[in-house]
Amino acid sequence: MTKSSKPRVNSQQYQQMLQLNKLTMALNAQRRESFFRGSGFGGSDPFADMKHAKAWFDYGYPMQVDFYMHWNMAERNGLAKAGIVIPVNLCWMDSPTVREGDDDDHSETPWEKTVNQMAKRLKLWRHIRDADRMQRTGRYSALFIRVRDGQAPDKPLGNVSDSQIIELMPLWEGQLEPNDIDTNPVSENYNRPVNYTYSATGTGNRDAKAAESFTIHHSRLIILSENAVGGSIYGTPANEAGFNALLDWDKIRGSGGEASWLAAANKQILTPLQPGQQISEEVLTGINDSLKDMKEGLDEVLFMSGVEAKPMNNTVPDPKIYKDMALEEYAASVQIPAKVLVGTQSGVKAGDEDTAGLMRMMQSRRVNVCTDFIDSFLNWCFMYGALPAPKDGHVVAWSDLTAPSAGQKIEAALKMAQVNVQGRGGDGVVFTTDEIRKEAGYKQLRNNFPMPDETLPDDAEAESADAEEAPANV
Repeated sequence: MTKSSKPRVNSQQYQQMLQLNKLTMALNAQRRESFFRGSGFGGSDPFADMKHAKAWFDYGYPMQVDFYMHWNMAERNGLAKAGIVIPVNLCWMDSPTVREGDDDDHSETPWEKTVNQMAKRLKLWRHIRDADRMQRTGRYSALFIRVRDGQAPDKPLGNVSDSQIIELMPLWEGQLEPNDIDTNPVSENYNRPVNYTYSATGTGNRDAKAAESFTIHHSRLIILSENAVGGSIYGTPANEAGFNALLDWDKIRGSGGEASWLAAANKQILTPLQPGQQISEEVLTGINDSLKDMKEGLDEVLFMSGVEAKPMNNTVPDPKIYKDMALEEYAASVQIPAKVLVGTQSGVKAGDEDTAGLMRMMQSRRVNVCTDFIDSFLNWCFMYGALPAPKDGHVVAWSDLTAPSAGQKIEAALKMAQVNVQGRGGDGVVFTTDEIRKEAGYKQLRNNFPMPDETLPDDAEAESADAEEAPANV
């Protein structure tokens, strides 16, 4: 049996294939451009699959996801809400400390006292936390700084004092629409909106009676966006990458619930016993009444002449494999372990490695994202005179989310004590009492010197021998 040779392509056929490939790519590019032009589309490209160009249409995935869809998903889907609020809740578990200079071991300075009083009066940490959650839902959020300066909100802001700041108003993306863009390349606001249109009835607002709308100058706003690149105000919604998985999660849950309801309803299929038999409307009405009576009363019996009633069987595949696929993809998109997203509702707690890894990410988010939001407010205060800029700069300090808990500290201290007990048969005490106390989270007592009872018998004998050999003082 001869080995079959591979089909060969001559030069002319190869050139024809290249031209066909280029033509196909050009057609696809034109197709995408005409479809997405002006749509503000962001995310995956459904036309990347050369064979299944309409797959997203078949799956029911939207070609673009606007703010209303993100907001509605977060409000109606528990998984989507968890992906947004868990990082916010962890990062703002406690409030940060704003310090003057780099020295973290000093008494409260007058500048720090002023900042703390301002933060308390304006409920600063609470409002930044709310704005953080809102910007994760959309592409950005804002803090509208209402100032008592006698000017309309569309006027540029001048110098103001701390006492002139009335309040901070967190705003959703759906309540704040960018207008004119600053095209002056030497402007500090270059490539950013000059002003915004505020709409009280915009998406995200729950006050049905609010109806006002006005223009706000950019100097009266602080824009918060987590993943914005360069000078852009537009970040990426937290649920952008996982939106299709959330839709699948809804489909699986909804179809499973509907199948269970149909099975519990015990729907019947009526079939005439004689081929071609016609059933009058009056007879059908009587049959429906009989079925209704049978379902309402446990002792009722169904009797129908000339008609066979069969239950409607609804076979639904096991949704677990599809549920897990949707959950795992969404968990990957928000970088939160699936067990953390669903909590202990599934009967399985998140592992230590999952929790520790998440806390490391949240500590990083505190330093790189939340601190940036706070600095934006402080820099605004420096720019417009609400706060004096500290001579040696300032630092936003956070507690350590990765620090061991009280139970973990005690457990570590216990292990150190056990090592000491085991060490008595070898080289002696490994850890001093103060080192163990420090690991457990308590103050040191003896400046790292061993306790008297920690002296080993061998050490005591050696000390006695040394005393005997030492010359007596004259």
